[in-house]
Amino acid sequence: MPGQQTQTQSPDPPAVFFDAVGTLVHVSEAVGETYARIGADFGFLLDPDEADAAFRRAFAEMPDAHAAGAAATERGEDRERRWWRDLVWRVYSTTGIPSKGDFEACFETLFAHYSDASAWLLFPDVRPALERLRAAGMAVGILSNFDRRLAAALGGLGIADCFCQVVISAEVGASKPDPAIFAAAARAMGRPASACLHIGDDADRDYRGALDAGFGGAFLVDRRNGRDLGAAADWAMAQGGRR
Repeated sequence: MPGQQTQTQSPDPPAVFFDAVGTLVHVSEAVGETYARIGADFGFLLDPDEADAAFRRAFAEMPDAHAAGAAATERGEDRERRWWRDLVWRVYSTTGIPSKGDFEACFETLFAHYSDASAWLLFPDVRPALERLRAAGMAVGILSNFDRRLAAALGGLGIADCFCQVVISAEVGASKPDPAIFAAAARAMGRPASACLHIGDDADRDYRGALDAGFGGAFLVDRRNGRDLGAAADWAMAQGGRR
């Protein structure tokens, strides 16, 4: 069936990984609204819609922070902060930065904002799906291209204890769909890749990335077409029953 696939079978119980942003959580306020609201405190007057469009363009154009050779001399924390600073600068510069604005203070405020749980909302199907999988004895983890702020956000949302492993690109040094991050996730769970499943909302990074890395199966979340986390949990538990 399109959007879900199982490649191999293993006697091991499957480990189930979830993508984070777009799969488990979403922003509580449109990015453009946040950039405009916080920017106003530092003298930046942005139109929220223009800021949102500028963010999407900048995010798509930014190089992979974890590509081979990317700022290899920097500590991981420094590299991810510089990556986000460059992105935020692109957003503000394309929408017009007044010279009086305090960009550095504005950036620090924005960066801290997205580590706070108030910046995020859980999708309503998250808790029931996680509870079902855990009740079935399945090992559940996160496999995300987010950075080290994710841990604080998950804790504030009250779901950090639902995951036995949280694997993020900032710590692995590779981003989905790079097979290296999927391999790191499998190692963290103590499972072969073929005994791991991945659930996410991006066809390239999550679905095809997991299958190309040798994961036992992948499920593409598409809530608009009924492929929510309830359906994903059904699918994952069915894979577990086949082992």
